[in-house]
Amino acid sequence: MEAMSEALFKGMFTDGLNLADVDILINLAEEVGLEPSEVKVMLSSDRYADSVRADESFARQLKVTSVPFFVFDNKYAVSGAQPSSVFSEILLKVQDEKARLTQLDDASPGPSYVGDICY
Repeated sequence: MEAMSEALFKGMFTDGLNLADVDILINLAEEVGLEPSEVKVMLSSDRYADSVRADESFARQLKVTSVPFFVFDNKYAVSGAQPSSVFSEILLKVQDEKARLTQLDDASPGPSYVGDICY
């Protein structure tokens, strides 16, 4: 949820909140419209543990050692604070690659149909 991400970033970097404090997390969640009791249950469970471990594993594979760290299209990574030109270059590269793939898909003849059967 984008609103929660923004609330967490603002809480951490602007307001200096301790995001390790469960009550603070619950208050931020409530501010963006989440049900506090559901958030409390989720935070006391391991409901998303597998997903978090997968993210941590992915970060280790990428050798992430600093923040910020950005990954584009699961292919290109930018570590640390970089000038906007670096991000523009990567975004344009990803856009060009996607456009080429779309052109290839559009050029393919696609499936052949005879009656209800696809070949």
